[in-house]
Amino acid sequence: MKNKIITAIIFIVIVVVTVYVVITKDDRFYLSDEYYNNSSFSEINSEQIDALSNKKYLLYTYNNYCSFEVPCDKIFQKFSSDYNIEILSISYEQFKETQFYKIVKYAPSVMIISNNKVVAYLDAENDNDVEKYQNVDAFKGWLEKYIFLEK
Repeated sequence: MKNKIITAIIFIVIVVVTVYVVITKDDRFYLSDEYYNNSSFSEINSEQIDALSNKKYLLYTYNNYCSFEVPCDKIFQKFSSDYNIEILSISYEQFKETQFYKIVKYAPSVMIISNNKVVAYLDAENDNDVEKYQNVDAFKGWLEKYIFLEK
């Protein structure tokens, strides 16, 4: 009887610990080191993207017109400056020559890239993402779901 109670207690402890670990698991990751402590908004082209295959970074693609009340590049630049994180910027024409165009079809957009994979992106065609294009805090909140903002 005593052994059954001890076995039951051990089993309950294991279940509780397992549930706790699953619930509190943090899937966020750090960007590559060079993108922290650098509040720049750096223009790149499609050829330069190929050299970033093992990096973790933010990529902003833009077109030459914007229908948002506040131009979204201003929001992203303010975020970059406020949080000291570099954002790479690429024109939509250049972006169409990258592998990421298979996933992200509209500009403007910001993508979180990890080792040549799009982890998440803002969808210019999704009404739920509009606030993230227009409000630094909303954009920050979205990013914090995926990456650590400080190293």
